[in-house]
Amino acid sequence: MSKVLVAYFSHSGKTRRASQLIAETVGADLYEIKTIREYPKDEDRCIDIARVEFNAKVRPDLDGELPELDKYDKIVVGFPCWHDTCPMGVLSFLEHYDFTGKAVYPFMTHEGSGPDGCNDDMKASCK
Repeated sequence: MSKVLVAYFSHSGKTRRASQLIAETVGADLYEIKTIREYPKDEDRCIDIARVEFNAKVRPDLDGELPELDKYDKIVVGFPCWHDTCPMGVLSFLEHYDFTGKAVYPFMTHEGSGPDGCNDDMKASCK
């Protein structure tokens, strides 16, 4: 039987709720991706920071202990849409691991914007 991890980054709580539902539904373990630097709750300020990080290709440092992926063969990665892609902290998370032999299933929450560069950004970050 395969072991599933739902790893997510959430700013407003929407992605957290979706991730919890997915984990409950498929019987997966849950892990929250957190960056050392907290993003402002103010949406405009947060978007400005996300844009700067994206343009500079910043990979923020992650906070907390990272999960051991050896015991998982399926990883669900959830995040909000920021600047038409995933938050740079998600790319930090993905770049930390070797996903050889694992299936990675992304999902995105958003408020009307689309995932223009998200698939390419994630593929480039997953080894």
